Amino acid sequence: MSENNKAKLEEQLIRCVLDDKLSDDMKLKKMDYIIRLGASVNAKHKTGYSLYSLAKIMGNEKIINFLDEKGAVEEKKVDIIDPEYRKRRIEMGNFFKDSSIDEINMFLRILPEGFKLDCNIDLSNRELTELPDFSKVWLYGNFNCSNNRLVILKGAPKHVLDFYCSKNHLTTLEGISGVVNGKLVCSHNELVSLEGGPQHIAGEIYLDHNHLTSLKGLAYGLSKVDCSYNELETLEGAPTKVIGDFICSNNKLKTLEFAPKEVAGNFICSNNKLKTLEKGPQRVLRGNYDCSDNDLENLEGASEWVQGDFLCYNNPLKSTKGKPNIISGMFKDGDMNYDDEFETFVRFPKIER
Repeated sequence: MSENNKAKLEEQLIRCVLDDKLSDDMKLKKMDYIIRLGASVNAKHKTGYSLYSLAKIMGNEKIINFLDEKGAVEEKKVDIIDPEYRKRRIEMGNFFKDSSIDEINMFLRILPEGFKLDCNIDLSNRELTELPDFSKVWLYGNFNCSNNRLVILKGAPKHVLDFYCSKNHLTTLEGISGVVNGKLVCSHNELVSLEGGPQHIAGEIYLDHNHLTSLKGLAYGLSKVDCSYNELETLEGAPTKVIGDFICSNNKLKTLEFAPKEVAGNFICSNNKLKTLEKGPQRVLRGNYDCSDNDLENLEGASEWVQGDFLCYNNPLKSTKGKPNIISGMFKDGDMNYDDEFETFVRFPKIER
């Protein structure tokens, strides 16, 4: 972006966003600010940046209020799956992807508090050591800052859909968005704590390949938790119920105390140091229960009900005492499968995992 274009952009944004009369008009109409890159519906704006607001959302339609050069409001109904609408959304995302950090910071500095952006922002693979300051922004799209050199997430937007911050040098989640309305992917970092993380996550969380020793600070209401490949010796902080998978394999767990009591997907606690399954989940509703590669001599404490397979490979089992009362799939302990219907052991070829 040339210096001349920067100046024009800044002048237009200041005029549109910060002009007192226009701001008052916007507030009176209870509109939210949104900015996009690309052609405006208004014929007077063939190119450049157009400012408009999101006034209503009904089904797949959004009522958009466009502003002309004089600040007049033009209301237009837009289908959010319309190709032209989606094109403008992509173009705004490309502004962040293609612009320099200085240009992005210039853009962000002149936005008012609570400004709403409706696009995806991709800042991955830019060798960033700090984020541009999006802290005033509510982002109605995904935010990706993976594959950088970040040690802190200060400057993240207040609100996002999916948040991707894998493959950095993060030791803490402090500074991250307070609300993540989708998934949080923070794999392959150096996290030692979850303190300071989002207050709300509506979807899945991926924390694998970090240095966590506990799950204190983990949000509730999650659809999936992957905390594998950490240094967990306890599951303290885990939610009491997970509506999808709970994966805590490849840690240092000796007990399942604090594990969710109900898991609606897969429960995977393989490759730990478990000597007992006591205090683990009582029901695994729609998935497998995998306790392979531990130090189990029996299965006491296992879930009463497993809708999928029950896997207990590579344990020094002396008996199957405590096995689930109901297994909808198969019981698998290596080269021997337990056929619950006939109460006998039936040999099968070893199942490779």
